[in-house]
Amino acid sequence: MFTIRGKDLPNNTAFWIAECAKLSNLGGADSQWQFRCTPSFSTGSKEGVVKDQPGGTLLHSFTVIVK
Repeated sequence: MFTIRGKDLPNNTAFWIAECAKLSNLGGADSQWQFRCTPSFSTGSKEGVVKDQPGGTLLHSFTVIVK
């Protein structure tokens, strides 16, 4: 599970990590939002983004390490 913390997160906050399968939006509130997905396909550094809505404005980009 991944938790996004912020201020004034919109109700349709969107989340994505490269090669992360079965993405589920678990919901949240304006200060915290949760998602679940399963890192798949390969190990290493994976890029991720948080947007204000699917296909919308970028709020934050990040990297996770999959071992």
